[in-house]
Amino acid sequence: MINSTNLSTAPLMAPKFDGRLLFAGDTVDIVHLTIKKGDKIDPHSNPVDVVFFVDEGEGELTVENEKFQFKKGDCIPMKTGINRGWENTNEADLKLLVIKLKK
Repeated sequence: MINSTNLSTAPLMAPKFDGRLLFAGDTVDIVHLTIKKGDKIDPHSNPVDVVFFVDEGEGELTVENEKFQFKKGDCIPMKTGINRGWENTNEADLKLLVIKLKK
């Protein structure tokens, strides 16, 4: 049997940013995150490696106080313990897939 999760019915993880858990497994979690115009996620670190995929829009990723611009189609790997935060600096929603690689 194949199990699937639809974005519209996926459990809400981060209400402020419409973060929805698409998959939770032993070695990986996948979250779809929507950040509205002008919103930001303050810099923080995670205890696991993370890969961001920009699904829609454009945004600014701050990594250890340095700012980088990313757009639709970009894939950004982040190692454990690195401080990073996102800001939507564009008019349209910024939509990210956040892939958490558990050890």
